[in-house]
Amino acid sequence: MNKYQEALDRLCENNYFDEKGNCNCDLIVMDRILMQELVDKAKELSDSNNELERTIHSLDCELSDVYNPKPYKFEDLKVGMWVLDRKPEYEEFTFIKITRILSESDCEYLYHDKDKKVFFDNMECHAREFEENRFFPVQMANLRR
Repeated sequence: MNKYQEALDRLCENNYFDEKGNCNCDLIVMDRILMQELVDKAKELSDSNNELERTIHSLDCELSDVYNPKPYKFEDLKVGMWVLDRKPEYEEFTFIKITRILSESDCEYLYHDKDKKVFFDNMECHAREFEENRFFPVQMANLRR
């Protein structure tokens, strides 16, 4: 039996008195210290378990994004980024690199529509209008559909 179990047994049985009824106060203090050590260790383990759960959840989310990539939102697109176009206008241009993203004022001037979302690719500066569920991370091409 370890010292913690012995202290717990004494606490449960209120076994701090000798045959004459005298209390062993030093033993009570020692057992209280041992019980506090146990509580502190349990809290430490609980905290580390919570951290481990957060880490696992984070990894699950990251792995989910790898094995089930979500289509990009327009806000996700950046100049220099390579994307997979799931609905290419020209079959040979499935992978494109974004070379320029038009601003609202550019779209207002060129298309008379400031809400239009347009970017240029590296294939002869072809302008592409953004469509939901069309542009994906390039690893999407490695996944079977």
